[in-house]
Amino acid sequence: MIGLNVFFDKKKQMILCKLLLILLSPLVVLGCKSEKNNVSYEKNIVFVSSYNDNHSWTAHLRESMKKEFNHNAYQIHLFNVYLNSKSINSFYERKKILHAHLSSIINSTDMIIVSDLEAAYQIMEYKDSIPNHIPVVIVSELEQVDTTMTDNIFYLHFSPDIEKTFRTAQKMFPNFKNVYVWSDKTTTGEYYLDQARSQLKPYQNEYTIEYGIDAMTDKDFITKSSQISSNSFVILCTWQQGDDKKYYDPILTYPKIAKATDAPIFAVIDNVLQCGFLGGYTNSPYQNGKQAAKKAIEIWDNGMKNVSHFQNITNVPIYNDKALRHWHANRKVLPEDAHIIYSWKSVVKDNMLWIVIIGCIILASVSVMLLLLRFRRAIMRKNAVLHKYVEQRNALMKKLEKQYEELNALKNNQEMALDIEGVSIWWYDVYGQ
Repeated sequence: MIGLNVFFDKKKQMILCKLLLILLSPLVVLGCKSEKNNVSYEKNIVFVSSYNDNHSWTAHLRESMKKEFNHNAYQIHLFNVYLNSKSINSFYERKKILHAHLSSIINSTDMIIVSDLEAAYQIMEYKDSIPNHIPVVIVSELEQVDTTMTDNIFYLHFSPDIEKTFRTAQKMFPNFKNVYVWSDKTTTGEYYLDQARSQLKPYQNEYTIEYGIDAMTDKDFITKSSQISSNSFVILCTWQQGDDKKYYDPILTYPKIAKATDAPIFAVIDNVLQCGFLGGYTNSPYQNGKQAAKKAIEIWDNGMKNVSHFQNITNVPIYNDKALRHWHANRKVLPEDAHIIYSWKSVVKDNMLWIVIIGCIILASVSVMLLLLRFRRAIMRKNAVLHKYVEQRNALMKKLEKQYEELNALKNNQEMALDIEGVSIWWYDVYGQ
């Protein structure tokens, strides 16, 4: 077998090694990261949500939180408590559910993380039953922090920026004078409506603003949304429960609302923008989950006494590129730091690291393939030359064999001739004559 060093000079071998190192470097990094993650500290977390397991807010916040923990040296065992507030309306019934879950596991709990407003109300009602050494991280719109704060309560606060969303809509559609602020009649929904009334009070003389919507079912909501005038815009806060006290999945309802409404709909929560809403200054379950995990890690690393008990989460202006194009919205009035989703630019920006890594791998792979193809062609040329030499050798051998046979034949003829020269002839007369 012909060795590769016959065909690769030292320079080409160095190039090939460098390309192979580029290809293998991501695997080395992942291996180091995996080795780092092997050194971990096990922690038990109780995750409390007022929604159900499949609710989009709950799912996105929980997964974002788990992802952040995976980046650090903590192995998390998550125990989920879902209070189903959209279908269980009684505060007392939800309190019993929370007590039943926590009473059996509280002694083995390292931390409690609360994901939303109604769950925050429930946990604050239960806080006296929580041992002081167990930190509680609350991520919600909950107010009156000074009067409810205790040594083991850590509060990540956010509030809806309805006014900022309104002012952007105002600039985007300056001729629209009718404004609808939609929210259901749950605890969270009423909170958002109170915030809207407070924040939009300075604009009531210039605009006709209607707060809330009376809808027994999702069908009633869709019907009423289709009846609003076209010279209007809507700010949707939340609508997940009808006046019949039944829960309606927003992932199913919101796209129907966006399609039925002959007016642009803005939103203050970012995980519903894919339903066809324009966007606004939004709060994100992804951001909340990440911040909750960071706060938990900070508490474990530094101790409860050395960590701030209060932290604000800033809302981010996010807008839907498809909806902006559909409503021919004036993009020049968008905030400078606005993030446009569902556009090519946003896809590239959000995935720049992976694009660069994949691009380098593809480039290195193509380079290696081209280099190997070049080496293969060189090998084929050398093999062709070698094959030609073999054919010439075989032809020469056949010629030599033929000449050898001719020489042998000539030699035999000469020996026969020499034998003839030594022959004597005798004559006999059989009759004696």
